[in-house]
Amino acid sequence: MHLEKLSDLISENKIAYCVIADLDMESIETIGCVTELEYKDLVEQLFYDMEQIKVLNFSLIGQQLPRSWKQGKVKCLICKPKDSIVVGLFYNEYRMLSESIDFGCEIAKKIDNMWK
Repeated sequence: MHLEKLSDLISENKIAYCVIADLDMESIETIGCVTELEYKDLVEQLFYDMEQIKVLNFSLIGQQLPRSWKQGKVKCLICKPKDSIVVGLFYNEYRMLSESIDFGCEIAKKIDNMWK
């Protein structure tokens, strides 16, 4: 159910690639195509494997969400709709800073609502 809704959200918002990690189940699922990104290094740095995702999750404790990382034009928006779920959305960012912040907050709310 979540994957179908996420697929729609990704399509509607031109998000190239999405990683969904369930820390309780130790599973990683992806949607989209990483080759649509200008660079894939950010994907590998944050979501290389379950151990790296656990490190990322630990780093998010006490942080205001959503969090974002950017490398060149590639942006990653990290959402945590549940304590055990980490969602990474990767896209080539061409928005101005204020538009990018608004876009990230809007997408994060939609993802949070998917898990309610």
